[in-house]
Amino acid sequence: MSDPNLQSTVTPTQFIKTWRLIFNDLSSPNKLVQLLILMATTHILFLSDYTKNKLSTVDITTIIVTFVTFIAAYMYSLRKQSNQISNYKNYNEGYYYYHLTNHKNGVFDVFYLIFLPLSFSLLYSSDTTTSKMLILNCCLLFNYLRIPVFTKIPLQSIFGYLILSSYYSNHDVAVPELSHLFIVYCCIINYMICWILVKVSQLKSFTLIECNLFSILLTNVLFIVDFSSTSLPFQILQKSLIALFIIMLANFIIDPLFTKPQSMTRSGLLLSNILVGFPILINYLLTPIFHSSNYTPIIWLYNYIMQSPTRLVILCVWLSCLLILIPNIVIFCQNGVSLNTSRKVWHFLILLLISIPFKYDPDFVKISLAGTIPLFLIVEYIRFLQIWPIGSMLDMKLRSFADFRDNQGPIIISYIYLIIGCALPLLIDNQLWGVISLGVGDSFASIIGGRYGKIFWYGTKKTFEGTLAFILLTFVTSIVLFIFYTSTQNNRDIGLTWDLASRYLLNCFVSGILEANSDMNDNILVPAFMLVLSKLMHI
Repeated sequence: MSDPNLQSTVTPTQFIKTWRLIFNDLSSPNKLVQLLILMATTHILFLSDYTKNKLSTVDITTIIVTFVTFIAAYMYSLRKQSNQISNYKNYNEGYYYYHLTNHKNGVFDVFYLIFLPLSFSLLYSSDTTTSKMLILNCCLLFNYLRIPVFTKIPLQSIFGYLILSSYYSNHDVAVPELSHLFIVYCCIINYMICWILVKVSQLKSFTLIECNLFSILLTNVLFIVDFSSTSLPFQILQKSLIALFIIMLANFIIDPLFTKPQSMTRSGLLLSNILVGFPILINYLLTPIFHSSNYTPIIWLYNYIMQSPTRLVILCVWLSCLLILIPNIVIFCQNGVSLNTSRKVWHFLILLLISIPFKYDPDFVKISLAGTIPLFLIVEYIRFLQIWPIGSMLDMKLRSFADFRDNQGPIIISYIYLIIGCALPLLIDNQLWGVISLGVGDSFASIIGGRYGKIFWYGTKKTFEGTLAFILLTFVTSIVLFIFYTSTQNNRDIGLTWDLASRYLLNCFVSGILEANSDMNDNILVPAFMLVLSKLMHI
């Protein structure tokens, strides 16, 4: 049945009014604030020492082509929505429809989809790999375009081929034989990961932008970036994720063989595949990394922990919290405490459990976080599949802490976002911005804004009071942690100065304003943006 509010014809006057509505929305204060922050940060990025001597003409051309293409895709998405608004007899109803679909699909977040992968490619790659990383990630970004896959992947591959050939010809270097095949391979892998995320989340747990961001992140971690000679924690994370995806693929083949979801045979087979197959695969994939030490991964980890009293103490503290503190917090949070407060308790707990041990043994903390991310994914995987006997129990416990975003779709995303947002700044650049922004800033902004907030940011449910709490408390926490981390060091040249404190304050201020005005999930956006900004300001 057709919608009675729709009309078949659109007059020129109606079309103009519709575009005025959309323009007014795009020029709204919260979106203008985000655009100004992104434009200023991008300007600083291209003027910084990290890119001044790295970018060639080919790189700049690649960025411009990518940006122009995405602006065209963005305008095309708006044009489709404008046609649907124009077809409404009542303009208020049409604009309301636009506002809902625009917010739900995260159309404006396409700017973050461009900014985050390209800024990380420029800031966190070596001088010899910057151009290759930039070209590959630009190719992967085109996966967002709404065109058939059999057209999309060839276009991505051709674009990558032309840009890569230009890059090698400008440097008078022969093109490696497998480089073009590698581009095709990465584009296919990226598309498959994004497709799986879209199907599993039903575009309710994740927006299309988030599916593309995560697919680019996973493609980089799993296949593009070479961690073999740089980062042991990232190697552990990489191999663990590969093992997990193999298990998921095997279970994906096995699961349809059972017609009853609650079948004991199904649950037993799927669970044993996870509990037995995953450790075996981990051991197999990690063995080459520890081959020089003549130890298996498990023996290496045991020796690694036992050879340091500090690691034993850290591990004992973590286990004590797991066995004693966490159950008591669960009971406390279920006794009349609001959902928002109970969720933020976990954020603050993670801040304490990560920031303090990180001073005494940062490598051990990073290795632990690299292993924790796949474990969290396994817990959510078991809950999602409702594998007996623990699937339903996990679902009940995790749902008790779920917010409206978790209840929108089949995946509980909050704790996954939390561990990723905390871990990635540490793994990438030894920075604590993830635990600071989520453990303190986001927690107190939500609590103070919810209880005492009176003045709301335009177009959002966030308050000025909550933003002020975010800025002040993240700034104070970052300064306290800086003093804590440098208090035992003999080098006086890295002491706290007014210049350094002002840079900390500027990072917290800009990130707080961005967090207040963005609709994107702040557990991912804010740590990533604070990491980029701190790198640019040499914090």
